Amino acid sequence: MEKIKCYTMSMGEDSKLIDPDIQNILDTIQIELEENCTEADPLSFDFGVVYLTQEEIDNLPEFDGF
Repeated sequence: MEKIKCYTMSMGEDSKLIDPDIQNILDTIQIELEENCTEADPLSFDFGVVYLTQEEIDNLPEFDGF
């Protein structure tokens, strides 16, 4: 089965966004930085790449935010 390049974004160990569309990752970064980043509560993200089959992508849990 063909593996699809997916981009990952996480904030700590609790939540990870995995998406084959990098624009969704970029949009999420923009929202988090504009709406949720303050001097008192700065944000830090980790980014990466994983390769998943379409079936694995389809079975990913719904992302519920950070």
